[in-house]
Amino acid sequence: MPENEGTAGDLLNERQVSDMTGLSISRLCHRRAHGTSIPFITLGAGLYANIRYRLEDVEAFLAVNPKVPPRAGNDKPSAKVQPGERAPARIVKKPAPPIQEKAATPLTVSCEEAARRHQGVTAHTIRKMCLRGQYMARRYGGPSRVPVKQAAMVLFAVKLGKAWHIPVSELDRVFLGKQE
Repeated sequence: MPENEGTAGDLLNERQVSDMTGLSISRLCHRRAHGTSIPFITLGAGLYANIRYRLEDVEAFLAVNPKVPPRAGNDKPSAKVQPGERAPARIVKKPAPPIQEKAATPLTVSCEEAARRHQGVTAHTIRKMCLRGQYMARRYGGPSRVPVKQAAMVLFAVKLGKAWHIPVSELDRVFLGKQE
């Protein structure tokens, strides 16, 4: 083995050189690509070739260029804590106050609930208005096509099983005269 080759113990990998010089591994790669790097040795070929640096070359580089300090914006504490050291205090965010929800109003009601809301109207009458609304919607091709005079006396509701589900907006339209 020639004297200028060095031993395997004198060769450093990219991470070791990065720690010694303060340059990131990507910066070392960039410098190698542009020919401004510390002299290096390529072990293997292709994409997965191993890059090694001689210790003497790294020391010569450091003699000319002092260790590069870390960037100013990189003030995060390291995740690893050395033995005998305390972990840095973490900033704990206060949880957001819980969102107070308003009591939800139902979107649909049954015939009995509609009769309770509008006193003087029985559940039977509301069922008849729902049946009339179903008939009118079929006859005219949809609730929006029913003439206004006839739509004022019917409820457009959905029947699921044996129960009618009447939208609250429909009850307001017919009994209170409110339009959306």
